[in-house]
Formats: sequence, structure tokens, C-alpha cells
Amino acid sequence: MLRTSIKPTHIVWDSVKCTGCLSCMVVCSERHLGLSVPSRSRIRIAVDPLGVDVAASYCRQCRKAACAAACPQEAIQFDPVLRAWLVDDEVCSGCTACVEACPFYAIWLDPITTLAIKCDLCQGATRCAEVCPAEALRVVGREQRGAR
Repeated sequence: MLRTSIKPTHIVWDSVKCTGCLSCMVVCSERHLGLSVPSRSRIRIAVDPLGVDVAASYCRQCRKAACAAACPQEAIQFDPVLRAWLVDDEVCSGCTACVEACPFYAIWLDPITTLAIKCDLCQGATRCAEVCPAEALRVVGREQRGAR
């Protein structure tokens, strides 16, 4: 596995606080695409319509990144300034090796571009944590930055 000596910045999700409103998915897709397309969000919240269960899939920015180690193109690299693992769209081939390697199911292929997508911390703005009305998402590792 690829490893960084720098502790990555990451998002933490609180399942008890989460109401399943999906605001994080909407703002994520708006931030990255300019449109509200939750199916292309880099965080996924699944709400059980028959119960009260809520689950989340999101990148933990692992110190030992199985996704980066699995990528044959080396398209996932650690950014020491942002302190996060990022996918380089110019290098990614959409081979799914990273998807299969992630133990948290937190990286997937975009349904339109067919390239790997995962949380990039909104390049430091962490919009999902900013807009969560229940405060179920928080950023760990540094203060949030960026405009609301």
C-alpha cells in the first residue's frame, strides 16, 4: 500500500446525527459539476425507505491508501498541501482497480465520464460539512477554509 507520513485531512460522518436529508450529496455535485446531480456526488448517503437506517460512503483519506496502491496508472496521488489523496482525471483510465481495492467503498466510477471519483475535500472548502443542517459531517485534520 502507498503510505503518507503526513496525517491526511478527512471528513467524519456521525450516523446518529445524520437525518438523511442528502444536502451533502446535492452540494457536492453542485461544487464539482455546477449542477445538482446527486448520483455523481463524491459522498453517498443511503436511506432505508422502510426503516430509519442511514449509511454513508465517503473517502476516509487513509494514511495507507489501498486505492492509490492499486492504481496501475498512478492516477491517485497524495497532495501534501491539501493533505488528501486526489484522482488525476488526465491519468485515470477508469480501470476500476481503485474501486475494488477501497475497503470503505468510497471510490467509484462517475456514470458519465467513467473515471474514478472520490472526495477531494472540495479542494479545501469541504462544502458538505458546511451545509449539513444536522452537523453530521465534520472535518478533521485542519480548519475548514473556503467561501460559503
